[in-house]
Amino acid sequence: MPPKKRARTNSATPRRSTRIARADLAANSRLEGSSASTGASSKPDGACTPELALRFQGDSAPPEDLVPSEHTSRTPSDDIMSAFQRLHEGILNMPLDILIEIFCLVSPRDLLALARTSKDFRSYLMSRRSAPCWRSARHTVPGLPKCPSDLSEPMYASLLFTEECSICGRVTPKEMRMYWQLRVRYCPACAPMRLAAFTRSIRNLCDKIESATTRRGAVLITVWSTYAMSMCCDIHEYKALITKWKALKKKEAKQRFAEEQMDLIDARFHFANEMATWTSREQERKRAEAQALRQRRYKQIVHLLKAEGWAEELARIKKRGHDTLSCHQYVQVDRALARKEWPSIRQSIVKAMENYRAAWRKESWLRVLAQRLDVLFGALIKNESQTGARTPEFDLQAQAADLCLMPTFRQVVYANMNTNITAESFEPLLCNIPAWKAQWYAARKHEFERLVKERNRVSTSDTDVLNLAVASFRCAREQNKPDGSYQTALLEACGRRGLPFPWVRTFEFNPNFQSDCTMIRASGFDPNTATFQQMDNCGLRFFCQICSTPAIGYQEVYTWKTAINHTRPRCDTVFGPSNDAVANKWCILDGGHAAIVRELEDAILQAQVDTLRSSKSVVYGEHGVASPEEGADYYVHLDTEKAALDGPITIYPTYAKTDRIAVKDVNAGRAFFSPSLFMES
Repeated sequence: MPPKKRARTNSATPRRSTRIARADLAANSRLEGSSASTGASSKPDGACTPELALRFQGDSAPPEDLVPSEHTSRTPSDDIMSAFQRLHEGILNMPLDILIEIFCLVSPRDLLALARTSKDFRSYLMSRRSAPCWRSARHTVPGLPKCPSDLSEPMYASLLFTEECSICGRVTPKEMRMYWQLRVRYCPACAPMRLAAFTRSIRNLCDKIESATTRRGAVLITVWSTYAMSMCCDIHEYKALITKWKALKKKEAKQRFAEEQMDLIDARFHFANEMATWTSREQERKRAEAQALRQRRYKQIVHLLKAEGWAEELARIKKRGHDTLSCHQYVQVDRALARKEWPSIRQSIVKAMENYRAAWRKESWLRVLAQRLDVLFGALIKNESQTGARTPEFDLQAQAADLCLMPTFRQVVYANMNTNITAESFEPLLCNIPAWKAQWYAARKHEFERLVKERNRVSTSDTDVLNLAVASFRCAREQNKPDGSYQTALLEACGRRGLPFPWVRTFEFNPNFQSDCTMIRASGFDPNTATFQQMDNCGLRFFCQICSTPAIGYQEVYTWKTAINHTRPRCDTVFGPSNDAVANKWCILDGGHAAIVRELEDAILQAQVDTLRSSKSVVYGEHGVASPEEGADYYVHLDTEKAALDGPITIYPTYAKTDRIAVKDVNAGRAFFSPSLFMES
C-alpha cells in the first residue's frame, strides 16, 4: 500500500492543524466561561473586527511566488486572484484566539461557508472541539430552537441554512422536502429510496409494540410523502425498530422500550412543531425585511426621477392609487439601490415612465373625445327632433354615429384639447346634414354594387344591379342569418355592431347564388333580369321534391326568399341524389294550396304588426303620449316581414290530425291540413 502524501507546509511556521490542536482545549474552556458569564451576544475583549482584519491583510506580505516579475503581463483577473490569495494567507496566519473569537460571532451559515474554504478550517469546524463555536454562532440567530441531541451542530446548521439533500447533496430548492420529524431533507431522487409506504405489516408491528404498555402514543414516525402520495416511514428507522424489538425477550424490557420509543417520537414531533413556528416567524421577518428594502429602493428611485423632471408624473401615479412604477422589474428588488447600479437601470425605468406618460395622455384625450362626442350626439338628436316624425326610410339613412365621422364634424371634434367645444360649435354645420345623409347612402350603395361587380356573375345591361333578385347579401360574421337585399343589409345590426357604433363593412355577396338562379328559373324568370319586386309580386310558393316525399308525412312550403336557405343533408350532399335531381328539386305549389299559404303568411305578418302596435304603453311611458298613432308617434320597421316569415308553412295530411306536433303547428297558424295533397291511407 503506497504511503499517503503529506500536505505541503511552510517550514517557517508550524502546520495550521497542529497549531489548532495545541490550543483548542484552552480556547474552548475560555469560550465556555465567557459564554456563561456574558452571553453569546456580548463582544469579548480582543475580538477581531473588520478593521483589524483589513489591517492584518495590509500588514501581511504575499509569498514570493505570487509577486509578479517585471516582464510578466498581468490582467485585472490576475490582480483579483492575487488579492484573494493574500487574504486567504492572512486569515490562515491569524492568531488562533482571534480566529476562534470570530467563529463565535458569525452565524452558522458563515461557519458552514468557512468550513468549505480549506481543509484546515474543515478539520477543525467539523470536529467535536468546535462545539462551543457552533453553539455561540447558533445563539446569534434569535428564537432558534436548541440543537437536538441526536443531531450534530454542523448537521443542524446544514438543515437550517442550506437547500442540500441529506443523501446526495443535490441542491434543488423547488423540489426539496424537509422532514423535521426525521431530521432529513430529501430530493425527488432520494426520497423513494429512503421512504417506505406505511403498509399493513408495518402497522401490525407498531400495534404490537404499542400493546406492550398501557400508554398511548406512536412508536414510529410517519410522514406524508408527496412523491408516493401516501403516508411513509423511514426505511432505516423501521429496520432498526424491528431489530431492537426482536432482541427483547422479557415483558418489562419490551414495556420500557415501548415507552422510551414513545418519548423519543413525542420529542421529535415537539421539535418539529417548534421548527414550524420558528420557520413561519423567520419567513415573516424576511418578508418584512424584503418589503422594507423594496420601499427604500423605491424611494431612492423616486428621488432620482424627481431630480430628472418626472415629479408631475410621479404625483399623478400616486394620486391614482395604482403605482405602476413599483411593479417594475428593477424596482421590485430586495436590496437598496447602489450608486453604480442606477446608470444600468435608468434607461429601462425612464422608458417605463415615458410609456406611462403616453398612456396618460391618450387616456386624457379619449376622455375629452368622449365628452365632445356626447355634445355632438346631443346636438344631432336635437336637430332630428326638429325635422319632424321619423319614417321607416329613416332606418336606411346615416345615423348619428355615421354623421360624427364626416370630415367637417371630425375637424371640430379633433380640435386641440385646450379648445372648449360646446353645442354652439356644431350649430353652423347642422344645415348640411341632409346632403351628408344622401352622400353616405350613395357611398353605401356603391359598396354593395362593387361587391356584385367583383364577383362578375351578373351579366345585364341594367345599371342598377342592386334591384336584381340575385343581388342579395349576408353578414360575414353571422353565417346562420338569412341573406337579403342591400336595404335589408343596411337595417341589420351587424353593420353597426350595435348602436351607437358607425357603419362597418361586414357583408359578403350572395353565397347562395346558384340556389337563387334555380329558384328564379323555377318561377319562369331570367336570373339576369328578374328583380326583387317581380319575384315578390308573382305570388308563387315552392316545395322541395326530394324532401316532400310521402314517407315523410308532411310538406314544407317556402317563398322564394326562404327557399334559398333551405338545406337538408339528404338534398345537397355528395352522398345524396344526383346533380340533375338537385338542380330540379323545386316545384311550384298549385294555386289553391298557394292561396291558403299566402293567407297564413298574411295572418302571421299581421300578428307581428299587432304585437308591435299593442306595445303603445312603451310609447306612452317613454314619451308621455297618451294615444299614440301609427305614422305620427311610431312606425313599423321595414324588416318586420323578414322577421315574421323566417320559416316555411307546413301542410299535413288529414290523417295526421291525431299527431301532437301537427296539431300544435296548426293551432300556431303555421300549418294546415290538406285532404287532397297526400294519398290517404
